[in-house]
This record gives sequence, structure tokens and C-alpha cells, in this order.
Amino acid sequence: MSPAAEPSKNDDAGFALLGHGASRAGSGRHGGFLSTGHGYRTVGLASLVALAVLGVSPWLGATAHAVICAVLAVLFGLAWPQYLGIPARKTLGGIIAAVGALAVLGAAVSPGPGFMAWAAPLIALGIMAVMLVELIRGTGQPQRLESTFGASGGVVLSALGAGWVANVRLGGLREMLVIVVVCAAVAVGVGLIRWPDRIVAPLAVLLAVLVGPLVGWFNPHVSMLPSAALGLVAGVLVVSFRRLITFRVHSASLVGAVALGLGPVLALGSVAYFLGKLLLV
Repeated sequence: MSPAAEPSKNDDAGFALLGHGASRAGSGRHGGFLSTGHGYRTVGLASLVALAVLGVSPWLGATAHAVICAVLAVLFGLAWPQYLGIPARKTLGGIIAAVGALAVLGAAVSPGPGFMAWAAPLIALGIMAVMLVELIRGTGQPQRLESTFGASGGVVLSALGAGWVANVRLGGLREMLVIVVVCAAVAVGVGLIRWPDRIVAPLAVLLAVLVGPLVGWFNPHVSMLPSAALGLVAGVLVVSFRRLITFRVHSASLVGAVALGLGPVLALGSVAYFLGKLLLV
């Protein structure tokens, strides 16, 4: 392995997903992800923009909110294979995008209380489609295993984005989404600091937990304890993505950086939905 590809001590720094091997594509210890021109600020900006849009869209109406969620899921689906740098990007991206859009549609039209009932079957069908694509590619083709696992993970993340629609339909608790969005945004902001994980991770979680009750204090529909729990989940999810992707793939483009930013945001929708069902309904 060449020195430029070796893990550097800077792997503990950066935003949530910058354990990504592409961050080592630069020269020396200070090359890193920023040398690609699409660094951790781009990833963080994508997360913050998505959170802001999802925080406002419930007040635009159920249909507009569902359309926005579907657009984000499709955008993530098309961008995720670009981030992974795997073959058959258009085909796999189309599968991931289709699963995300259909999951959002299912959450928008399904009768309650199981608004996420279509998510699991769609995830299963999406993973089967990914495997079928890899079978068609044939034995001996490069990166078949990486493509299968990476695209399957993208299918799951894309489908989890339907939770943002299910949250709005869950008793109309739009105010809960505000708490989730603010706490996640705080965790993302802390994740942008180029400090080691041992400092950034607990700091992001702590601030998210503290911000949750503070936002909930202005919200009569959500008490302090559920607000703190929502903050805890948002903080843990964001900092978990910080170290989730540590394998070396192709250098991330702008599209790949957007996919990195959208991943934890989509996952947060379903996590908040199930937590809301436990604590608020």
C-alpha cells in the first residue's frame, strides 16, 4: 500500500462519515478529504440543508412533505453508488432510488397505525434486485461483493427515509420533528469540528441531549423526557455515522459527498418515528 493510501492519524477528525477511505487520497497527512475539493463541509452542508427542508416541509402540507421526502430519497439513491465507486452505478442507483420513493409513497397512503408497513417488504425486494443485478453481471466481475453489501445498505437507508412521512401522520406530531431536526443539526455542527472522535462524539451527544429539552420546553405537545430521548437518539445516530464507513473506496465526488450527508438524515426519520410511537403515542 502506498503512503498516500495508508490510514493517517487524521482519521479521528472530520465530519460524521469521513472515516471514508477516500479521505486519504490526498498527499501527506494534511491532504485528506479536503484535497478532493468536496470535503467534510460539503457533507455537513448537505445534512444541514436536508434537515432544514424536512423541518419546514410538514407545514407545507402532507402532499408537499411526502414529495420532498421522495425527492431526497431519490437523490440519495442515485448518489450513493457514486460515493461507493462501485460498478453498475446507474442500475443500482435506480434500484435504491425506486425503493426510497416507493417507501415514501407507502408511508403516505398506508392506513394507520402501521404507516411503515411497506418499508420492510420494499427493503427485501430491493436487496433481491441488487443480488439479481450482481448475478447478471456474472462470476469474476470486479467488486461484486462490495457492490452487493454497499448497495444493500443504500436500499435500507433510502427506505428509512419514509419515516419522515410516517412521523407527520403519527398523530400530526410535527412539533416532534422540530426537536429531532434541531438536535440533529447541533450534532452535525459539532461533527464539523476537526477534533478527535473521543472528544467530538460525547460532546455532540451531550449537546443534542441538552438541546432536546430546551426546544421541548417551548413545545406543549412534547414533554421534557421524550425531548431528551429524541436528542439522545439524534446525537448517537449522527456520531455513529462518523465512524461507520472506514473502508477505502474511490475518491468522493460532489455527488458522493451529498450522499454522505443525506444518509444519516434519512435514517433518522424512521428512528424518530419508532421512538415517537414508544414515548408519545
